Amino acid sequence: MVSHRTILHFSRRALLWGVGLLAVILLALWLVLQFVILKDVDRYRPDVIATLSKATGTRVDIGGMTSARFEWLPTVVLDHVTIYDPEGKPGLVLNRVTGRVSLLGFFSGRVDLSTLIIDQPSLTLRRAADGQLFLSGIPLPRPDSGPSQFLEWLVNQGEIRITNATVYWVDDTIKAPPLLFTQGTIRIRNSGSHHRMDLAFTPPRHLSDPVTLKADFYGTNLTDFKDWHGSIITQSDQVDLGTLKPWIPQLSRFESARGQLKVTLSMERVGQWGLQAEGDVSDLVVHLEPGLSALRFDHLRGSLSFKLLEGGFDLATQQLVASGESSIKTTVPLDMHLLYTGAGGALEINHLELAQLAGIVEALPLSADQRAQWNNAGLKGRVSHLNLTWQGAQNHPTDYVVHSDFTDFQANPQGLLPALRGFSGHLDATVDGGQLKGKGADTILNLPQNLCCPDSGKSLYARYFLDCSTGSN
Repeated sequence: MVSHRTILHFSRRALLWGVGLLAVILLALWLVLQFVILKDVDRYRPDVIATLSKATGTRVDIGGMTSARFEWLPTVVLDHVTIYDPEGKPGLVLNRVTGRVSLLGFFSGRVDLSTLIIDQPSLTLRRAADGQLFLSGIPLPRPDSGPSQFLEWLVNQGEIRITNATVYWVDDTIKAPPLLFTQGTIRIRNSGSHHRMDLAFTPPRHLSDPVTLKADFYGTNLTDFKDWHGSIITQSDQVDLGTLKPWIPQLSRFESARGQLKVTLSMERVGQWGLQAEGDVSDLVVHLEPGLSALRFDHLRGSLSFKLLEGGFDLATQQLVASGESSIKTTVPLDMHLLYTGAGGALEINHLELAQLAGIVEALPLSADQRAQWNNAGLKGRVSHLNLTWQGAQNHPTDYVVHSDFTDFQANPQGLLPALRGFSGHLDATVDGGQLKGKGADTILNLPQNLCCPDSGKSLYARYFLDCSTGSN
């Protein structure tokens, strides 16, 4: 009877022989590929030209085609690649393109390039007056132009890498001089429905330090992008938004802003998108709407995010610090979250000096009624740990819950809520009633619906109960 140890010994030897035989076979195939099949790779040039011509939808010429020896994957070098514009004139000329051949396509009798590497191209990207984009004279497909052979080919490439690129940007829709970007690198990777792009470039020094951009999206339908979702992240260690206005009209409301900035644009589906800005910015002056006063910040650091929702929005700040001569000064980093929809909303604030809000009311795009409500409220003091949720319309909620702490609080009377001066305490309230409790020195508690005159004193400790269902207290 054969022992277990003997069986294990022969099994190991068989595995080693099998692995060794497989390695020999693979090495033999690799040698055949290098010295036999790829020895005269130029004979496949018509197939590659046909593939690229079909992908770009225009004429393509290749001056020569050689193989890169001793690469683990079959690699070809294309010399002097010329892509012609619609008028038949040479448009994009690439001196050298390196392509890795798809093994699946190769053993099927085709020469498909799974990876393209383009080094030191000089490109001109132009936007015509009608919005059409051209790459060195070659029109790029519009998002609404229907099926595109180029886009279909692009998203089916395993990887495309462009290194040491020089790009001229010309925009005929605005009156601004061309921009020159140098040291550009682009890496595009596709895997099924997952598409990624990493981009880095150096703009003119007076505009910004080197900029990086990362795009990460999921989607399959190239004629309808409503189901695509993902994000775009762009970042620079030093950027001057004020000097970018001639090329980016959307920045026209910024008078100035300089500093480190990271911007993330996220998209869940068409109609729902989000924008997050993180940075450390100095000399920020911005008009939220034309005709309004400017918001001014000597120094602003932290994160601000905005998300557009169906019927509302989501606004939040994280660790926001404003210092110097600013419209708002924060004694502690501000964490705020405002959710607003037609069905209700929520507001959370960790710490806020109400008196400092007076400096931004005239700069906010508020209606006349909203400005009047704010001015009539006369809010001053410090609010912390505010948590407010409501259901229904903002002006006439059907239900709400509010919890908050406040220090040296001041407010004019609003409905059943009392007027307060110099009061510190805590508020718990719902649509059915609540409790206000606290104490203070030199405090005035004015209950116009319950007392004929205000109650004041050097020292006051009070607990005030509200019963909105009966109108009593």
